[in-house]
Amino acid sequence: MARNNVIGNQGHLPWGRDMPSDIKRYTDLIQGNTIVMGSSTYGEADHSRSGSAVVVLSRTKMVLPEGVRLANSVKDVLALDSPDGEIFITGGGHVFRLMLEHARRLFLTVIDKDFSGDVFFPNVDEARWKLTEKQNFKRDRNNKYDYSFLTYEVREDFRPS
Repeated sequence: MARNNVIGNQGHLPWGRDMPSDIKRYTDLIQGNTIVMGSSTYGEADHSRSGSAVVVLSRTKMVLPEGVRLANSVKDVLALDSPDGEIFITGGGHVFRLMLEHARRLFLTVIDKDFSGDVFFPNVDEARWKLTEKQNFKRDRNNKYDYSFLTYEVREDFRPS
């Protein structure tokens, strides 16, 4: 996400292909796991080569390719079994808002720039989330912007209100 929480603009990443380190981290994290996304996010890219089981969260009946599952509710997502690993929520903004309260960990890339956009990641509530890892990187010949990889975990003492 950008500094201003933007994660999408007109169906695309606002930074386009200018951040290959972010794409590599994403690919490494999801490899062999289950990924859950909304229908718009699903339509943005070819997920068939991700090495991940793909689940689309949508209330709309959809015809999906063989091997791609449909979840019609948050309850369906929470009931998923991921025999090979973890379940990752990969977007978009509405799905992040629905699933955030059920997450145990957040893996975020924060790009050190504000972008225009129409899809946003929810604010990270510091009362709920504890920053457990942060790696800062300067822009380089492959990555156009300074950026950070952040990992948050739910605070042990967190009590929902």
